[in-house]
Amino acid sequence: AEVSTSPQPVHPGSYLHVPDCPPLAAARALTASLYVLPTRLQAGHPQVLMSTLRPAGDGGFALVIGPDGHLAAWFGRAGGPAGQLGSPVPLLERYWHVVTVTLEEAGGRVTLAHAPVAPVPGGAGTWHGSAREPALHLASAPAVLIGAGALPGQPAAARLPGQPGAATGFNGKLE
Repeated sequence: AEVSTSPQPVHPGSYLHVPDCPPLAAARALTASLYVLPTRLQAGHPQVLMSTLRPAGDGGFALVIGPDGHLAAWFGRAGGPAGQLGSPVPLLERYWHVVTVTLEEAGGRVTLAHAPVAPVPGGAGTWHGSAREPALHLASAPAVLIGAGALPGQPAAARLPGQPGAATGFNGKLE
């Protein structure tokens, strides 16, 4: 039996790539909510939970856990670069959380919230905040990535051709 020694692509981790979701790409207002169980908050790189964000940051949105374990909503702004609304409260490692972002282009409003699903002593891991961004622009490419995504200014790894990978992949569970 002959064994092939030719290079083969490696696609680490798991993610969902929806190549064509026109209703989401055309949305001018939306709410996205996920159940998230982070297993490595101090990953040293951003971990994208869900993204439609354009590489230039001039459209779409992304839910991101920062390198420090804090949740952020990245959002497109007309003409770029992307804006961000970040939580000052870190998520809790190995706890299920509900994370929610609401974006309303007409009013330029971005709302971000996260809370553990089970009660945590002292209410740790809970935050809710909002910001006004007059240049908020949600129109994006029709592709949606869940568990990975492109972020402006971040290196793209080879998960999908021309798409991000290990440099922004999420380490945990999503529902």
